[in-house]
Amino acid sequence: MPHKFKIGVGGCPNNCIKPDLNDLGVIGQMVPVFDEDLCNGCRKCSVVDVCPMDAAKVVDGVLNIDEDICNNCGRCIGKCHFDAIEEGKPGYKITIGGRWGKKTNKGLAISKIFKDEEEVMSAIEKMILIYREQGITGERLADTIERIGFENIEAQLLSDEILERKQEILDVKLHLTGGATC
Repeated sequence: MPHKFKIGVGGCPNNCIKPDLNDLGVIGQMVPVFDEDLCNGCRKCSVVDVCPMDAAKVVDGVLNIDEDICNNCGRCIGKCHFDAIEEGKPGYKITIGGRWGKKTNKGLAISKIFKDEEEVMSAIEKMILIYREQGITGERLADTIERIGFENIEAQLLSDEILERKQEILDVKLHLTGGATC
């Protein structure tokens, strides 16, 4: 690897152990499944009351959950008196490019919520291969992402093309020396 590579794993969607401050972070999710047909648009909505992120609001007589604000903590599941949110889908959010130290950097979230452990493990393997192939000696992953571009890295991570070249990437003899830039 071009430099150290730390992986943080946390089961709390509230980011309690800060996995997003590692090169790669995995954060447990519980994505609420909302049935709009069952929503009565209550003035005093119990889902709105329980949402710690203020992502749930009643707009025009119907509950609306802002997915950009919602952290998928699952607290709203089972709280609606009319069963509009009775279940959730478990998943995993992956962040890349976090860093502790002199140049602290919060990792950026991949747009996809991964459904199972196999998908997560595959994504981790892909990220390691991308970093090994495209990182520069002494460069932290956050710097590699900044240099190449998050959108480019995310596109590679969500495709399987890098896995087709796995052995080729691993066979390359890299001359790696110390000298962290962080």
